[in-house]
Amino acid sequence: MIAIEHSAMAAGYARDGYLLLRSAVPEAMLAGLQAVIERHVHRYAEELVAAGKAAELHAEAPFDRRLAAICEGSGVSIRKWHAFLFCREMHALASTPAIVDALSALLGPEVTFHGDYQLTPKLPGSKPTAFPWHQDTQYYGVPSRHMHVVTAWVPLVDADEENGCLWVMPGSHRWGLLDAVRGADLNFQPRENIERLGQAIPMPMRRGDVLLLGNFTFHASRVNRSRGVRWSVDLGYSATPGSRDLDEDEAASYRYLYGNLPRVGRTQLVVRSIDRSREQTWEDWLEQRTAQLRQFAVPPHSGLRPRARA
Repeated sequence: MIAIEHSAMAAGYARDGYLLLRSAVPEAMLAGLQAVIERHVHRYAEELVAAGKAAELHAEAPFDRRLAAICEGSGVSIRKWHAFLFCREMHALASTPAIVDALSALLGPEVTFHGDYQLTPKLPGSKPTAFPWHQDTQYYGVPSRHMHVVTAWVPLVDADEENGCLWVMPGSHRWGLLDAVRGADLNFQPRENIERLGQAIPMPMRRGDVLLLGNFTFHASRVNRSRGVRWSVDLGYSATPGSRDLDEDEAASYRYLYGNLPRVGRTQLVVRSIDRSREQTWEDWLEQRTAQLRQFAVPPHSGLRPRARA
């Protein structure tokens, strides 16, 4: 039964360049991660109020509204948060069984989470978080183009066209890596009109759903027209280095990506292995990160970021 499910997942992903998993993340796990974010939002609100940049804390506002209420009229614009999310709750999300099971169908039996995660609070009317059509390899760097990377995109609130859900271009992963230019807003803009090359579709999702995207699959998001915040987290995965034979180009891409990630504060995590003793616990991940930060002298709350996400 599992082999049949894996075969169907792999076939759909090979056809479309993405795979939608419904109700993949348990609510208890999402609630734990949300609590971490809510504590950070509260501290951020206290800082803004103390600095005279916000009028009040809006402590009674719900999760999908509070940050927007805090920022309204303050002139504050937030594009990305991520540093504070290195925590036990992020480990649990990255290791979610339904996500990892699907990834093993796409990447093989040995899967590593890059430690490259991003929290996006898409604020109402925010143009900086309306991401143009892009392929993730453009952000990882062209030298990584010979390796297969899968992103898990996880909405923390229901996402629809009004609040800025993802849009995807089915089959675009077969176009190869297209040329793009990075603008002053740090976003890559493809030279070609992507919507003339295929049929774009919106991907409305519920809290707990997960979208797996290949690194060559074009995707985008538009301006949030609602009054709430469209919160989402994304995580990057690939086959564990050394778990299979690579040709010269693939090996060079692995050296490039896995060489850069620790230098910008990303700590890798083995989430699936044939030898289950190699799958890393939260304590393993924390110990590895502590050693890595000493080695590369990267501040624990470094804002360095190799890419952006919709």
